[in-house]
Amino acid sequence: LLLVQRLTSLEAELCRVDSSDPTLVSAILDAYTQNPHLKQQSAYHRQVYMIISLFLSIVPEFTEYLLPCQSNLFIFRTEATCFLAFPFVCFWGRLDVIDRCFSGRTVEEIIAALEREASDDWISTTIRALKKASPASLKISLRSIREGRLQGVGQCLSREYRMVCHVLKGDISKDFVEGCRAILIDKDKNPKWEPWRLEEMKDRMVEQYFKRVEEEEDLKLPARKNLPALAMAKL
Repeated sequence: LLLVQRLTSLEAELCRVDSSDPTLVSAILDAYTQNPHLKQQSAYHRQVYMIISLFLSIVPEFTEYLLPCQSNLFIFRTEATCFLAFPFVCFWGRLDVIDRCFSGRTVEEIIAALEREASDDWISTTIRALKKASPASLKISLRSIREGRLQGVGQCLSREYRMVCHVLKGDISKDFVEGCRAILIDKDKNPKWEPWRLEEMKDRMVEQYFKRVEEEEDLKLPARKNLPALAMAKL
């Protein structure tokens, strides 16, 4: 009951704010934040450590880039920025390079920008990770992230529901199944992506992931009444 009351108060507080200033919104969220006090051997911590270990076993080069975070929430906060450290890798001091490289319009442009930098080991690691990933996944993920910047939560959930339906159906690409085979079943870590190269993943193929799935209803969310548009964007 107390949690419901706090959430209701938080929602009302956000609705009263006539600003999109992230510092102001963050201050309101902080006022309602409670850090959980968990036992070190709790299921939460065991799961977190398992995820960290799994991630670092796949990309061990990232170990040196880990930064200390608060033990419970795994959040690294600076005066102006808050990083959710998941998968617990914060590239502190490299945001200018990240912004410059990842502002490219396409995945190909992003990789090309990273290759032009080539000033640090983490850039080489990132390039290898991108080139190793599924071209289909890279392209649909980039488009989804870019569209999500201008959409509300409901629109984002509906878009991602369509994407997931298409991924699981495998009509456009069967990379999800192939990735599961390579990592979880055969464990050869040598997936055979289809298409194999980024240039073979055409825009028309990417577009299909964002269309309504035939014989499937779109995700329907309950309407939220009496909320201004500004509040909907924050929630």
